[in-house]
Amino acid sequence: MADARVLVIGLDPRRVPGPWDPEPVVAAIEMGMARFAEAGVSVESCLVGLDGSDDVEAVVTAALRRHPWEVVVVGGGIRSGDDPQLFELVINLVHRYAVGAAIAFNSTPSDTYEAAARWLSSRTAVRAVVARLEPGDDIEAAHRAQTLDWLARTDDVYRRVKPATPDQHLVSYVVPVDPRDGAILLVDHVNAGLWLPPGGHVEPDEDPLLTARREIAEELGLDGSGVSREPVFLTVTRTVGIDAGHTDVSLWYVMSCDQEQALVVDDGEFHRVRWWSRDELAAADPGRFDPHFFRFLTKLSGRSGGS
Repeated sequence: MADARVLVIGLDPRRVPGPWDPEPVVAAIEMGMARFAEAGVSVESCLVGLDGSDDVEAVVTAALRRHPWEVVVVGGGIRSGDDPQLFELVINLVHRYAVGAAIAFNSTPSDTYEAAARWLSSRTAVRAVVARLEPGDDIEAAHRAQTLDWLARTDDVYRRVKPATPDQHLVSYVVPVDPRDGAILLVDHVNAGLWLPPGGHVEPDEDPLLTARREIAEELGLDGSGVSREPVFLTVTRTVGIDAGHTDVSLWYVMSCDQEQALVVDDGEFHRVRWWSRDELAAADPGRFDPHFFRFLTKLSGRSGGS
């Protein structure tokens, strides 16, 4: 499967006439383009000059015809310059030669990735999230590589039919943590027969972060706005329990939560819900938890200075 591609069309600051210093804009463009590499998204740029050195229509047309593009970002210099016909020309060329591509507008050269990300397919967005995650150990590094390979090979990463179609699909976990003492809220899951973080399957085309927020509200009645914007942990796990036999690719998010906060528990999902102190977890039987939970705790403790 071909990776998603983004084309950025803008002005070459070094070829814009006038008594001005183009280097700050050059640096901002480089910063914005670097974000694509960090996110694992393929990007190319088409920077045109206004000094008479380019046939703008020919240069932009050639760039648009080079690949199928998922998103075309049109830069602010083209949109807000002195020549409105330039913007008109570029938009019409995009419509003609990049049929089906989304058109995005950045605010500054440095936020070009964020502009494109608003229109990337959900699979591409998930790939970007996974690519940004820093593994905490060799197992997580292997799971991250396995997940990126899976995302590159499949068109469907969501559970479509319960309990397990397709066989491998995305899950979002949310781990509520009391910042005062590091206590962890877990649920005794009916189907899995294990103590797990609350969470659930990512719905088709749903952002995993929105899944995390939705699940923590549905299952425990908590406000999901406090869920971390990025997952802190990734696991690939063959499931056990009533719905055993499929593979969950799980993104683990965290949220700060007071132990005294009232819960509205979905009794159909869980036998029990309880806060675990770190001492209680250290003394517990690991076999009663998600097989990667204690590795998660190790990573979390390293991130938070041991809290």
